[in-house]
Amino acid sequence: MYNVEKYIETCINSILAQTFQNFEVIVIDDRSTDRSFEIVSKYTDPRIRLMQNIQNSERSFTRNVGLECSQGEFIFFMDSDDALMPDALETFMNTADESGADVIFMNSWFSTRDENVSFKSGDAFSIPSKDDLEKHVIKDSRPRFLSTDIEKRIHWDFIKQTVPVVPWIKIQRRECLFNNRIYFPLINRREDVLFNFAELCLIEKIQVIDACCYIYRNRKNNTLRAHPEKQIRETISSLPEAMNFINKIISQMHITESLKLKIKNIIEPQTIRSYFAVFLCRAYRSNMTQEEIDSVLLEMFRNPKIFDPNLMRILFNFIATELIK
Repeated sequence: MYNVEKYIETCINSILAQTFQNFEVIVIDDRSTDRSFEIVSKYTDPRIRLMQNIQNSERSFTRNVGLECSQGEFIFFMDSDDALMPDALETFMNTADESGADVIFMNSWFSTRDENVSFKSGDAFSIPSKDDLEKHVIKDSRPRFLSTDIEKRIHWDFIKQTVPVVPWIKIQRRECLFNNRIYFPLINRREDVLFNFAELCLIEKIQVIDACCYIYRNRKNNTLRAHPEKQIRETISSLPEAMNFINKIISQMHITESLKLKIKNIIEPQTIRSYFAVFLCRAYRSNMTQEEIDSVLLEMFRNPKIFDPNLMRILFNFIATELIK
């Protein structure tokens, strides 16, 4: 959590109100400057473990700390300004018991309320009216198991994003994450995409269910909407580490070397596209001037880590391919 004093009680109270009660709640404060840490400190439930980073360290580092400290059979990530319907964990756990799935995806609700309104009734979590929620269905929400054909997964589930990349819409077996050395890369942008890529490549039994139990608060001033200049810097500077992470995951896959190369040739240009195109589009839609955008890009390309011959080869091949199209 980071500076969520308006929302953190709603988040935690919605967890404590779950019909499934055998859980631990690991709350990691990323050096908030508001009352977030103080608010959580007042909870006396022994299942809540409150920790604090030594310094502000961003999402990837913090989530990895949570993974290392976890003890449960399954891992479920939450954003600290969101909430759960009371049957969320029970729905996940019942599904896992019945199917034996190692990763389970579901749909979510988007809160359409004013961001300052909490779903509270006294000190408890109050189920919001469906009038205040908008159902957000994933691209392919058919109840199903993902194909075990890795090429189909890469093309359909990853590139087409038929399953969401956000970490808060699924549970995963802790043992699978540790056995396959799956973690969040220490970068500030699109780390959730890479985590999802690792799961799709390395975990076999992945299930989609037609349930809707997570409440996402679509805040106007959240970190993904603010500071477009910072987004461009962080996104492009994250690209080399993202490529390293992808290559590491591909090397762990139990497939032929020729298929690894084929997947690598598919994923590398796709990663270039996602890192450059998505956030540059946001920059042009913001109030940044062309001069400001050019200045940030020039600064980034003077970075020796960015101006890596292999990375430039992939980038220029991608640009040439797109121009030919």
